Amino acid sequence: MMKFDVNESMHPFAIARFVGTNILNVHLNNKNVEYWMDEAKSWNNFFLKKRKLKFWSYPYFQHMIADYMNLCGLFGESYSIAKTINYFDEDYEIESGYTEALHVISSIARHSVSSFDYERWFINKSEKYFESINPLFKKYYQLQALCIYRCLTKGRKREKAGERIRKLITETGFVYFSKFPE
Repeated sequence: MMKFDVNESMHPFAIARFVGTNILNVHLNNKNVEYWMDEAKSWNNFFLKKRKLKFWSYPYFQHMIADYMNLCGLFGESYSIAKTINYFDEDYEIESGYTEALHVISSIARHSVSSFDYERWFINKSEKYFESINPLFKKYYQLQALCIYRCLTKGRKREKAGERIRKLITETGFVYFSKFPE
């Protein structure tokens, strides 16, 4: 097996992909994620302090690592990373849809702090964000958001969310979401 190490000269997305993949791997194998969570916090601090040029001002690391944490059901930890992002500087030089995806990731993580606000966001605002997300990722984020919404609702709303989830899983093959979150 090839050994791979990350270093400070690497792009934040690549570092987040490395750390996040390890978080997901140990989570799926029911092992302790503490070491990798500490790594994520350390890299987050590094990227928050790093001087950024306009092109590099987008929170690449936080975007990717918070997404991995959400996949693992580590919503509180994901929210602690997402809330470190400076949303006041939204003039990012990045392809359309990234900031919308980041907003969805942050909203999913935030549900652990305020389920009422999440439900309100999901019902009233989420479609606005999904419209702008790249079609390659749209259904992936919709599945996550729907799964959280389903967990927070009861009765007919829950049933309808479940129907939409099953349809999206059939369309995408993302069977991981049939038990998400557990």
